[in-house]
Amino acid sequence: MKKRIFVTGSSGFVGKNLLKQLQRETAYSVFALSRTEQMSPSKNSKFLQGDLLAGGDYEKHMSSAEVIVHLAGMVNINDSVASPAQTIDERTSMLFRILEIVRKTEKRSLIIFISTDRVYGKTTKKEVDETEAPVPIEPYTASKIIGEVLLKTYQLIYGIPYIILRCDSIYGTHQPKKMFISDMIQKMLVQENVAVGDLSVKKNYFK
Repeated sequence: MKKRIFVTGSSGFVGKNLLKQLQRETAYSVFALSRTEQMSPSKNSKFLQGDLLAGGDYEKHMSSAEVIVHLAGMVNINDSVASPAQTIDERTSMLFRILEIVRKTEKRSLIIFISTDRVYGKTTKKEVDETEAPVPIEPYTASKIIGEVLLKTYQLIYGIPYIILRCDSIYGTHQPKKMFISDMIQKMLVQENVAVGDLSVKKNYFK
């Protein structure tokens, strides 16, 4: 029997790329939820239109999934600063709905939660690892930290498994043009010199 994977926020940048990869894997049966447009259908995928902030037919598919990849929610940091209450309320409510759907079923779906490296705050350390205490530096980051705490709570009390991915600088096809890496690539295609800021700042993605 194929493993059922449920993806929220499937029409976003990361969601579109994840679906393309999952559609190549014949061992999976994929259910993709989005408020808006969807990708082209494939043999192993079913597209659902709905809102995590409201109930809907998608719940029966989510409750039967072995894996839930949660990508939905506001991603613009500046927007979160302008509308902090909306950001925290929406992102928290979305995750709560997922957790409650899983809690009320016998199946304990694995929840994969996309967090951010920004939970480490504006650290002055040269190296930061996962034991570092989180520091909310904007509402977007606060919503991610709240999500991580909720997952840990539901795991301890209800036995719901989870994986938290603190991603950093994701880039690729479908990335909005205003994002840093996409913006730099577009500028380099049309001009010889591109200003990128303080070159003394470095990141080590491999250690």
